[in-house]
Amino acid sequence: MYRFSGYEILIVLAIILVLFGPERIAKYAKEFGKSIAAFLNGLKDRDDYHSEDNPKPQNETMEN
Repeated sequence: MYRFSGYEILIVLAIILVLFGPERIAKYAKEFGKSIAAFLNGLKDRDDYHSEDNPKPQNETMEN
């Protein structure tokens, strides 16, 4: 499998910077950070909901 060297990664990043411009890249990075923060906040809220007051539901099997 082919591995990228440091120079190849820099060339790809330079091409992306030229194509999109620094403003759009900053905007996309900011939105990506917000989405990660919202995801992690949702995980935290789920863990808070399933505390001792609201235990996680157990998988119950039906017995005949």
